[in-house]
Amino acid sequence: MTKEYLTELIHKDIDGLIQPDEKTHLDEYLKNHSEAQKEYEELVQTTELLKRVDEVEAPSFLTNQIMNSVNPNRYAPKIKESHLKQFFLNLFSEPTPKLAFVFAIGIVVGIILYSLFSTTPSQKSLFNNEDLIGAIGLNQSVEFKEIKLIPVELEELQGTIHLKRYENYFLFEVSLTTQETYTLTLEFDDLSFSFASIRPATDTKLEFENKAGIIRVVHSENSIYQILLTQTSKKRSSIKLYILKGVQVYFIQNLTLLSDK
Repeated sequence: MTKEYLTELIHKDIDGLIQPDEKTHLDEYLKNHSEAQKEYEELVQTTELLKRVDEVEAPSFLTNQIMNSVNPNRYAPKIKESHLKQFFLNLFSEPTPKLAFVFAIGIVVGIILYSLFSTTPSQKSLFNNEDLIGAIGLNQSVEFKEIKLIPVELEELQGTIHLKRYENYFLFEVSLTTQETYTLTLEFDDLSFSFASIRPATDTKLEFENKAGIIRVVHSENSIYQILLTQTSKKRSSIKLYILKGVQVYFIQNLTLLSDK
């Protein structure tokens, strides 16, 4: 029998709550174990002594005295500060994290301001060419002049292609609308022209390929972009512009160009 079980049975016996089979088991165990018998007798004596102690009534003032001595804030439920508030309190308590946080906030604010106020195709016309001019190293005061307007009016493809020039730079400004996938191709003599840049506008998604003498732009839905070529020869040169769907040619233009430089 374990000590815990023995103690439990003794208490049940003293309190008069022990069952007959438990009483039999306890008596047999006590007969054979003197140490257990001694513990039983000590508990019985303690219980008897406690029964003889008169009940003491607490003075009437004791309750108020105890309650007044208790600090209510100590046992009041604590309201947890929000994680965000605690984060900022901890953040600004040390100088190094504070500086790092301010620096990070500055970067975020800068990005937001740049996105709001920077010049993008969706905020001003794609065909304001100040950015393009600066990118190719020309003076900001130059102006591309339109030399040809090419309308595109097909059943599944509509739009315009503006061809502009400044000295030996030729700019194709393409604005096409379709629900299909088309390929715009420029073919030219790579001894007469060289590719300078391409600039898509807004959310235009393009697949672009540039090989010697051939530029291909695959696009679908609404597409707005610029293609800039540099004429490297003063001789009269030609560019073939055509639009394909798959391998079928839907539109073709032969452009003869001469630099005014």
